[in-house]
Amino acid sequence: MTHGPPTSVADVQPGEVYWVDIPKGHTVASEQYDRRPYVIVSRVEVNRRGTLVGVPFTSVKDPSRMSQLPPYWISIPQKELIVDWGANVGESDSLAKSDQVRVLARERLGTRIGTVSRTALEAIKLGLANVLDIQ
Repeated sequence: MTHGPPTSVADVQPGEVYWVDIPKGHTVASEQYDRRPYVIVSRVEVNRRGTLVGVPFTSVKDPSRMSQLPPYWISIPQKELIVDWGANVGESDSLAKSDQVRVLARERLGTRIGTVSRTALEAIKLGLANVLDIQ
């Protein structure tokens, strides 16, 4: 079954992945834009307040360059994404760009893609800790 947008932000759990569309005109410089997957990293208690915190995914274009990427760009192999039936996300691995963390209004959430594994979510949290200099 394909999931649509959640009926409320209280329904959104950490680790869920949604399509999010950020128009180019709503960003500056190197901020992420366009339609891309975002993994929700905020706690349920935060989500219930009306906004969510998400980390965008980007596709891995050149796997040979993975060792040159910053440590806060987290590799998410395809097998770590549990895709909802009917969701189409392609066949490639992804990078979670923890340095592009963003507050998202519930209205920005599109169709749910699925969830990341617990291991992938913990790795993304470590990427955020690196970006935010949290020990």
